[in-house]
Amino acid sequence: MLTHSITIPVSETLSEQLKTLAELQEKSEHELIIEALESYIRKFIPEKSCYDLAMELDVIGSAVDLPADLSTNPDYFN
Repeated sequence: MLTHSITIPVSETLSEQLKTLAELQEKSEHELIIEALESYIRKFIPEKSCYDLAMELDVIGSAVDLPADLSTNPDYFN
């Protein structure tokens, strides 16, 4: 969902290169620019893994006062 537009000046050379690449890849210049920005930003702000998110939410931890064989004893599986 696009909600904001940015206008930037570019050289004629860069503009022509972008047009050529868009034609070669059968994409719009707009699509190529968005892909390039997203790729560049991911280098510096990587997406968080499920583990990272779970740690932030504090949902990973150890249980206390439970039987030592909880994960292996079939009596607890129901």
